[in-house]
Amino acid sequence: MRSSKLSPRTGIGKPAVLKAAGDLADEIGLENVSIAAIAKKIGVKAPSMYNYLEGLESLRRELSLLGLSVLTERLTGASIGKSGFDLLHSVAEAQKDMTLERPGLYSVSVAANTPGDEELNALWQGPVRIFRAVIQSYGIEGEEGDHATRVLRTSVHGFALVNSIDGFRLGADPDQTFERLVASIHHSLSEWNQVSNRSSVS
Repeated sequence: MRSSKLSPRTGIGKPAVLKAAGDLADEIGLENVSIAAIAKKIGVKAPSMYNYLEGLESLRRELSLLGLSVLTERLTGASIGKSGFDLLHSVAEAQKDMTLERPGLYSVSVAANTPGDEELNALWQGPVRIFRAVIQSYGIEGEEGDHATRVLRTSVHGFALVNSIDGFRLGADPDQTFERLVASIHHSLSEWNQVSNRSSVS
């Protein structure tokens, strides 16, 4: 990767470039972010961007790292001092809120698991660990914990994505739908071990 030191000519640094790129991803969609668009947002000429980025592939990776860091920070903050239903609700709400407030960064963080990239994959584990902690607070461990974690993540992720694009067109308040979703997940997790034990016997 290229140096993140300040450029004497432009007076900007790599953190400022990535912040601008992340803001653009949220504003216009990740697929529309380009080196030229970042340069325009910062107010410099496009060639100067190559002091900090090697190209679009490098940019996407950097945004993935940033998105995962932001998501992990939000989920971690939401989880502190909580357990059971309170932990579930707080973490689910934090993920939902990120899809609304940082949609571009969220989208790139979800697809960030890349074989062979140890740094990226280590960060990708951050949100997974927090969701797994939610599951463990319900006493679900082992392979059943894997299944329950997937159910939780996909349920919250699916609702959050549809909600973020204003995809709920029925009359009921989506916020109330979210509360019912979390209550349903809570009920399912509370009975998970009993149901899985019955399934293994039958």
